[in-house]
Amino acid sequence: MPFWCGYAEATGSGLWWIFPLFGLLVMVVMAIACFRGFGCMGRRARGGPDDVSELRREFQELKEDVRKLLRQPS
Repeated sequence: MPFWCGYAEATGSGLWWIFPLFGLLVMVVMAIACFRGFGCMGRRARGGPDDVSELRREFQELKEDVRKLLRQPS
């Protein structure tokens, strides 16, 4: 029987199962990279706790400014 009809011993393809595993490994690595972020998209790009505390402080300042403006007589 010719090797192109499924004669696995003649083609040396007894290790055919490695290729799907390699593909699965690449897909898992890419999924982790997408969800955790690449090197350029780390914590600094997403904003850390410092950014949140700074925004809260600015928001409080704006609320105080609005209260001052509302209390002033027209």
